[in-house]
Amino acid sequence: RVLKEHAAAEAAAVAAAEAEARAIASARSQGECEASEREVRAQLARAEAARAEAEEARKAEARRAGEAAEASRAARSDLAAEQAALRRAAEEAEQNRRTLTTLSESLAVRDAAAKRNEERIAAQAEELATAKSGAAALRSQLDEARRDAAARADAARESATALEA
Repeated sequence: RVLKEHAAAEAAAVAAAEAEARAIASARSQGECEASEREVRAQLARAEAARAEAEEARKAEARRAGEAAEASRAARSDLAAEQAALRRAAEEAEQNRRTLTTLSESLAVRDAAAKRNEERIAAQAEELATAKSGAAALRSQLDEARRDAAARADAARESATALEA
């Protein structure tokens, strides 16, 4: 838009300069050449200044457009790098999720094995308690049998002593 305005201003300035040039030729032929010529030169100088200003504006606009294009390229590059980093992070998160799932499954298997071991240990403890109880009963019976044997031995000795007497 700025370039179009400057181009239009430049075209208007050129048209004005051409008109002034024609006016100078006419004025010269009429003897008013000097005053008209100074005026035309001033107008030509203004037209040249307007053209130079339009050219500078065009160059500045081109520089801004180049800077904007470079900034856009840099932003696209940054965006691509961020997207790649996000993809890598998503892949890593998925790998971590799979690892956690595997570990969780392994832990569940170990928990089941530990529970079976606990149940087996409890059964063995129960068997041990039963065996201890049986052993205590056997000890008690053994003690009773020993007392019986001792009592019979005493009775047999007494009988033998009585028989000898």
